[in-house]
Amino acid sequence: WPFFRYLAARSPAQPVCWLGWITFVASGRCARKLATREALALARVDAKVIWAVKADARATPPDLARALAWRADLIVHSRGEASFVADAGDAPRAIRIETRGADGVAIFHDGGEEHVGVEPLGVEDTTGAGDTWLGGFLAAHLVRGAALGEAARAGAMSVRALLAGRSAELRR
Repeated sequence: WPFFRYLAARSPAQPVCWLGWITFVASGRCARKLATREALALARVDAKVIWAVKADARATPPDLARALAWRADLIVHSRGEASFVADAGDAPRAIRIETRGADGVAIFHDGGEEHVGVEPLGVEDTTGAGDTWLGGFLAAHLVRGAALGEAARAGAMSVRALLAGRSAELRR
């Protein structure tokens, strides 16, 4: 949890609210197991809200998905979750990032699309790759101030490190 400790120690002038996997960071405080609705309601108006999409209507019913999309500054989802995000409706201020596995990442912002490619890996078990990518991306973008494309590449490098640990082919 060192990344979250860093965020918890940040200045209240740069609050961050992480919604997804039920972790909440805002105003320099981190509380686990806080419901997403409560976290969204507690987020300061000037907090940066990041919606890490998990397309499960039981966990994120349509009304909550609409509220998240409306409030989010950054929406990160997989290609398979794109329709869930589209069904959530308008996201007027959000940068939207779609992870596409071996096909890279699409970053939608300022009316355009930026594609960041990745080097495909020959691995079968990609468990944790999306969350690892997001962690690497956020560390680069929020902590180091990297541009979106550079942060996307940092996320990809994080995934490569994770998957390399599982693949004898990459260890050669």
